[in-house]
Amino acid sequence: MKCYIRKKDDFYHVIQRDELDFDLVPDSMNGDGGRITLLGEYGPELTGAWLTINSETYLVDKASPGKGKTDVRLLPPDTLFDRDLHFTGTEESTIGGYIAEQITVGWIDQEDAVYAAPYLSCISTDDTPFEEPEQDENKVFNFLEYIRWARSTYNIAVRIGMTDADNDLKITISREEVRERTIADNDGHTQLISADFDASALAKLTVFQPYDTGEKDEDDKPIMDVTETVWYLAADGSISQEVPEERASGEWGTLLIGKDDEPEEKTKEEFDKNESAHKIEFYSDFELHVGDTAHFRFHDAVFDGTITAIKRKRSDNRKRYAIGDMITTLSERLERSKT
Repeated sequence: MKCYIRKKDDFYHVIQRDELDFDLVPDSMNGDGGRITLLGEYGPELTGAWLTINSETYLVDKASPGKGKTDVRLLPPDTLFDRDLHFTGTEESTIGGYIAEQITVGWIDQEDAVYAAPYLSCISTDDTPFEEPEQDENKVFNFLEYIRWARSTYNIAVRIGMTDADNDLKITISREEVRERTIADNDGHTQLISADFDASALAKLTVFQPYDTGEKDEDDKPIMDVTETVWYLAADGSISQEVPEERASGEWGTLLIGKDDEPEEKTKEEFDKNESAHKIEFYSDFELHVGDTAHFRFHDAVFDGTITAIKRKRSDNRKRYAIGDMITTLSERLERSKT
């Protein structure tokens, strides 16, 4: 299969080569891109470039030439937007509209030609009400983190792909439907590849929240105190301050939140991280999508989670799916730490 390397600054075609092997991640919530091995030896000219194969687009993170071949580590195309921005407000009323606005200003119409990407076009159909990005004390935030937050929270996908003209990239931003699917190992459609579990899941949380007592200290500053509430996770995924009849299993943790935060909302966000306490990969001939809710039946137990990645190998034309985001092997830890 042919793949094409294009320069990042102007999307100009540089190299056309055959691939020898690949393990690609066409869609992911977690910044995975996969890898590909090219025929021929290449080095710095590949790093940072665009690579397209089978209508899929990636960014080259690292190229390692060998004898007659080059191993290439890939990043998803949204990595292009890994830049810190200063939040100055917006007139956009939707999350997708704000993302499109920033891409247009910061990349498509960027005055600095070195960092401009005029070959991009962008359109948003998302109607999710706008929420400000999480910022530091200087109102600075990471744009890529905001894009991926929108995907994991609202399933707002920022998709980047080739146009029919084959000389530019089109970005579409939309809130995609979340489907629900029950899957069972060896159901005639599904084959388990691996299942890894982590004992660090939480089932009980003590939440600490500061509040203003209404009194002042000798410097006329507010005197703060802390409230303490306890929250429980039930086996069905619901949360409450009452001990549920069927409790989830896991650790007892603590959480410190801001004085203006909503305790129940922050508690749910913390319990939702339990999904990363397991990672299941499987083949399936079901048509699944990243963001779908999956109930995976395995060894007489059901593991609930979100489809976080779709993968495919050269040696197997079946799609591989991942539930959860636990980094389970040394190689995965090394790969993720470099992105």
